Amino acid sequence: MVRAEAKPSEVDPRPEPIWYFRSLALYKGKYPAYYDVSELPGTKVLEDNYEAIRDEILTFYRGHAERISPNNIPYTYEDPGWRTHTLYAFGLRHEDNCADLPFLDSVVSQIPDMVTATVSILEPHTRIHAHVGASSGVIRTHLGISVPGAYPEVGIRVRGHGRGWEEGKLFGIEMAHRHLAWNTTDQFRIALTVDTIKPEYADRKADICGRCLALLAMQTITTKVPLTKRLPRPVVGLVHTGASLAVRAVISGQRAYLRARRPAPAPSRRPDLAEAS
Repeated sequence: MVRAEAKPSEVDPRPEPIWYFRSLALYKGKYPAYYDVSELPGTKVLEDNYEAIRDEILTFYRGHAERISPNNIPYTYEDPGWRTHTLYAFGLRHEDNCADLPFLDSVVSQIPDMVTATVSILEPHTRIHAHVGASSGVIRTHLGISVPGAYPEVGIRVRGHGRGWEEGKLFGIEMAHRHLAWNTTDQFRIALTVDTIKPEYADRKADICGRCLALLAMQTITTKVPLTKRLPRPVVGLVHTGASLAVRAVISGQRAYLRARRPAPAPSRRPDLAEAS
């Protein structure tokens, strides 16, 4: 039986095959719906810097909300009420977005095995349909930034288990399970999500990043060209493997370029909310 919540160390340490959302077959593995992330190495740095992270995100949002793009769920729909500003996507750095939030960039870049960092916005009266993430190889940590109501007014449900966000508090989800989220209030809900490679897959970080980015690209193509859904599974598997190798080369090239062109990001001064008013 899959548990509703567990610490990563409480999960059976024997690695299971990593699940990827390459078809409509749902994940049926051992991982719980939620994680107690108190023991993850990234938790302390996020908690210690929460106020500065919050201030920088809110300042940016109040001044540049139009730059935060609608998110989309491949194979299903695009909901303009769910918007995201991604700094890192499975190891690929988004330079402009990192420049928008330099303090946040400096914090998340300290987290061991961090692969994705995204500011997630749920506009008033928005409901995200049930969907799954790209892989079971990561833990997605949520940090509440601006939460306009308590559960069940604002919430998330993973594998049938619901909960809400709290400002400054963290929890993790297994994004391979079906999950959905909603905001029934008249105000925006803002959260930071950070993906880290699960400890048992730490030596497969590059492969997971390459496969997840390749998978997202393939899903986007399939959404626009539905005929590709008819490809036999073995063909899809070969395309996925080949595309992931190409993506890994792109990520490695970007990292080499960034190391050559600039030092590691330094924390900005604490943002001043008064400047945005």
